[in-house]
Amino acid sequence: MQSYDVIVAGVGAMGSATLYHLAKQGLRVAGLDPHPPGHAFGSSHGETRIIRKAYFLDGNYLPLLERSYALWRELEAESGKDLMQICGLLCIGELESEFIAKLEGASQEAGLALDRITSAEARALHPAMQVPEDQVIYHDRDGGYLSPEKCVATHAARACVHGADVFAGEPLLEWSADGNGVRVRTANRTLSASKLILTTGAWVMPEFAKLGIPLRVRRKVMFWHRVSEAERFRDTPVWIWAQREQAFYGFPTLDGTTMKSAEDSGGEYLEHADARDFGIRSEDDAALTPFLRTAFPGLVHEIDRAKTCLYTDSVDRNFIIGFHPEHPQVLLTSCCSGHGFKLSSAMGEVLAKTVQSGVLPPETAFFGMR
Repeated sequence: MQSYDVIVAGVGAMGSATLYHLAKQGLRVAGLDPHPPGHAFGSSHGETRIIRKAYFLDGNYLPLLERSYALWRELEAESGKDLMQICGLLCIGELESEFIAKLEGASQEAGLALDRITSAEARALHPAMQVPEDQVIYHDRDGGYLSPEKCVATHAARACVHGADVFAGEPLLEWSADGNGVRVRTANRTLSASKLILTTGAWVMPEFAKLGIPLRVRRKVMFWHRVSEAERFRDTPVWIWAQREQAFYGFPTLDGTTMKSAEDSGGEYLEHADARDFGIRSEDDAALTPFLRTAFPGLVHEIDRAKTCLYTDSVDRNFIIGFHPEHPQVLLTSCCSGHGFKLSSAMGEVLAKTVQSGVLPPETAFFGMR
């Protein structure tokens, strides 16, 4: 039986980064996943993911964001891969909206100065976008996007360079406490370790449910629409636009013919992660295309392609990290709630520290099980 210091179950955004940081510190580590790193069956895919300092959930995330930016650049330098593009971010909403109030509150809490700009200035930054004069617009100059498949694959590959084992195509079938350690079983092997970290995304829900912590998984759809006058969509900021109960986001064109966008609000809640439907239904696009035709009049046309992903939501959308109350050698994580990818480089470092020290770092104490 192969033995390790730490086994990481789930080599997605958080798992791959955790594996990397542990291996880089010289620990004997193994990662398990049903699919190769960078796959499209969980939450960490779709060509682009937003990275931003303009946060509207909680100002406590800003130190982690600052660390994430630094770690993404370090990973780029180590690997020679281009992973993060900074092109700015536009946050748009109505004056009295919850979105704008939370954005301003979290920014003030974190001491972050955002640039409030006019609709004319927004059009100068994004020539295709038509923003009414009555909208509040903030420009986050540090906003941009990450390439999620490349980020996950790079973290996993560099972990292997530093000595990690990655068993792709081998989902965790069961785990059990084994004295002061753990034993895990896949279809192909049984492994032992001193510690186990569960970074299995939506598939961690049953473990939290046993502890009375409710999580919900949502099926979300990302769309790529065909655009005309593609030069007006190149080198533009990423954008987030909240309208009443709905919120939408989008990216610059990467291929010169399509623009990726999605609705962040809404989504179909599933009983469990494996109930996800990979097909695209008409109701998936009930709000997005009508919105795009208002925001980009005459320039956004039919859907070119679409992909589904999963959001695993906690009650307050904050991350949850904690040791199993009966088995302290097992670290449970539910990190994303639809906004975690950007932070995964820093969260890998946090999880690596936590599993070794036995406590969450003070700056992340608000992630603890409550």
